Parts: sequence; C-alpha cells; structure tokens
Amino acid sequence: MKIFFTEKDNAAVGKRVRAVGMCYFSGNDLSVGKVYTLKRNKANKNDTNCLEIREVVRPRAVINREIAKLISPLLDNGKLHNADCEVIEEAKWSRGDTRTPARAHKVKVGITFTDKADPEIQRLLELLKKEYKQES
Repeated sequence: MKIFFTEKDNAAVGKRVRAVGMCYFSGNDLSVGKVYTLKRNKANKNDTNCLEIREVVRPRAVINREIAKLISPLLDNGKLHNADCEVIEEAKWSRGDTRTPARAHKVKVGITFTDKADPEIQRLLELLKKEYKQES
C-alpha cells in the first residue's frame, strides 16, 4: 500500500514538509513535478535520520528533520519498502527548523508498506493524519 502526505495549508515551521536544497553543491534546483527517491545517509554526523535526494554522487537536497525522524527508523527495520517525494513548488528562501536561511522546495512524500496492521505503521499513520495532509 502506498500513501502520500504533505504539509497542511499555513503549516507551522515544525510541521512543514520540505526538501532543503544543497545550493552550494549545484546551481540546479529540483524540478517541479518530478519524483525523487529518498535515500538514507546513516553517515551524516549532524542528523542520524538523514533522508537525501541523491543523484550520482552528491546530494541534491535533504528532507526536513521532523519527517526524516518519522520515516527513517521504519525504513531501517524494513517496515517501509521505500520512500519518495514529488516536488510541488519551486524553491523559496526560508528559515526552517535550524533557523538558517536555505532554499526549500515544498514536496509531497510517498511511503510504501505492506502490513497496515503493524503497530509502528499504525502509529505513523495516526500521526500523519493528525499533523499532515494525507492522500492515498
């Protein structure tokens, strides 16, 4: 089963669903409408739950920490099969959860799982329903 979620309208800073671009590595922003696979980077010292949009060698963007904290453990233990994101809007300068200016794209995240009855998946789905705008 696959579900999608994005931020609610007028979401607070901690509840946004964004891909923060690595503008120092590449001048290219992510393309609106394109779907990117989210990959784990366990080697990131600053964010152990890091989810990256990576093409070739360098990361193009990372998903904000609140979302990565929810999804990463389930990807690691095999409860989620994969995660991807679709870019909804062009990048805008914003101050995210770290209060540092960065270019951020609004995205829709999709997660795929098989066992909806699993307690961890149920907890995730309840949280997504309460805090984010969910689609199936």
